[in-house]
Amino acid sequence: MGARAPLTGILRLLEPVLHWLEAKERALNATVFSVAGVLTAYAASLAILEAGHFETGHVVVTAVWSLAGLVAVGVALQRRSELTLGVAFAWLAVTVAKVVAFDTITLSHTRHGISLAVVGAAVLLAGLARELTARASLTGEGAGAIMLSLPLLLAGALVLIPDDVAGVDGNGLMLVAVGALYTALAAATFVRRDLGTLLWAIGLTVTGYGEAVLLTGVWLVLAYTASAAAFAAVAAASKERRLQVASLVYLVVGAALALGVEAPPSQLLVAHAHPGHGLASLLLLIGAVAVFAWSLAWSGRYRLQAAWVAGALAVYAASLGILEAAERLSPAGVHTDFQRGQTAVSALWATLALVLFYAGLKRRRGLLRGGGFILFGVSLGKIFLFDLPSLSSAQRALSFLAVGAVLLLGGFFYQHLSAQYDERIA
Repeated sequence: MGARAPLTGILRLLEPVLHWLEAKERALNATVFSVAGVLTAYAASLAILEAGHFETGHVVVTAVWSLAGLVAVGVALQRRSELTLGVAFAWLAVTVAKVVAFDTITLSHTRHGISLAVVGAAVLLAGLARELTARASLTGEGAGAIMLSLPLLLAGALVLIPDDVAGVDGNGLMLVAVGALYTALAAATFVRRDLGTLLWAIGLTVTGYGEAVLLTGVWLVLAYTASAAAFAAVAAASKERRLQVASLVYLVVGAALALGVEAPPSQLLVAHAHPGHGLASLLLLIGAVAVFAWSLAWSGRYRLQAAWVAGALAVYAASLGILEAAERLSPAGVHTDFQRGQTAVSALWATLALVLFYAGLKRRRGLLRGGGFILFGVSLGKIFLFDLPSLSSAQRALSFLAVGAVLLLGGFFYQHLSAQYDERIA
């Protein structure tokens, strides 16, 4: 457009007003169009309510408002208009406020559940559209919309899905389904690192909680450890370390459940009829840790640490297995069988210490020697701090003899192999 001709005469008094209107033209246009849109939406809403049942009409109104906001977001992104985009997200916020403040209070159970699900889906799609077209890593409105969509979708699904679905907890199914949705979106947007990470975090958190609602005991440990192993394997194949973080989170939660509930340390220290009750959970955890260690090819240090953790868990599982075998095979009572098992556990620990120590000496591996020394110390601490005050005199003597014999062998190997090494140097 060409420059506006200056006003003359008395009209010159309007010059400042016209300059202000020209400077604020875009904002004024947006305001006028927004007011026109609001009035149109209001008229359409009244027409919808007039045409049908009041409650059903409000569900339709919510759907129309949500669709209008979603279309406005699409138009704003296509035209790259930040002002229009702000108005579109503001309209979606108004729709959310309408659903939360009116629909959930006034409408029936099913109808307000539909409203929550519809507006939640619209907000999620709007947030995804914003993030997928943004040049920045994450935008405030896009990330905020994605996070806001979660409680809306959860609330809607919680209302619509019955508590029992074919004998399965409906709430747990709902959580797993919603979590799977966000996880699938994360996989679909994998190349957008920050967006994918946000969706991974939401999806895996909700899915993990849903698994805890659906499953208990060893089945829950299986779900967590299998998820950890799967993420570790995918991380190794795709060379995506973010998935190893997800694997580690599942692994830590699975370990807390296995070691805190299924196979707590009290099973090793206090007599029980079935001390190996949680062995299956421990074996699942060991397998998941082993897969996680294998996936850490990019860091030898972290892989070695994970391997040592798996080894320590294996020793713990073997100890519980010995106690369980003693309870099952021996015809004596629980306490007598427990004491016999503890003697065998002491012998096992000392023998493993000797094997590590010998391997370290033979192969000149300081780490293996150090592990053997540490396990020797743990074995000695066990016989003095636990076996001595807790076991009978006969079982005590057997523990001391077993550990003492292994220590003598360790000393012999140390002197023999050290002498051979000195001769080679000489």
